[in-house]
Amino acid sequence: MQNLADQQMQLNQQSEGTRNPFGLTPAEQQATRRLSAQQQAIQQQMQELGEEYADSRDRLGRIDEMARTEANTIVLAAEQEIAAAAKNARRDLKVFTADLAVGLAEKRIRETISGDAEKRIFRSFVKDLGDDAGRRGSGDPSGH
Repeated sequence: MQNLADQQMQLNQQSEGTRNPFGLTPAEQQATRRLSAQQQAIQQQMQELGEEYADSRDRLGRIDEMARTEANTIVLAAEQEIAAAAKNARRDLKVFTADLAVGLAEKRIRETISGDAEKRIFRSFVKDLGDDAGRRGSGDPSGH
């Protein structure tokens, strides 16, 4: 037992002799150095993460702006297509309305004009054509 107590005392004396001014043993000094190195590594990683986060936010802002621009372009194109379709629809409706009006007028005329009236109108038209041709041939420059 004495031997064990002597060894313990000897170790204590050795460790007291190797203590630094802060009273740390070599093992404590090594642990302190390792802790400091790990803290520095963590600090560096936090800084790098902060920079990556800032870069990501910048990229996100650029992507957001590009998406908004693309959305506006799509909306403008859609508005132009809608306006063109509406213009074409109005034009087609006008043509349809004119055709319908002419068809209804033709039907009403056919229903109201008798065969005798149609012949009188035709003869009057042919007579007017003949009169116009005669005036042109007679040297009247105005055609009258």
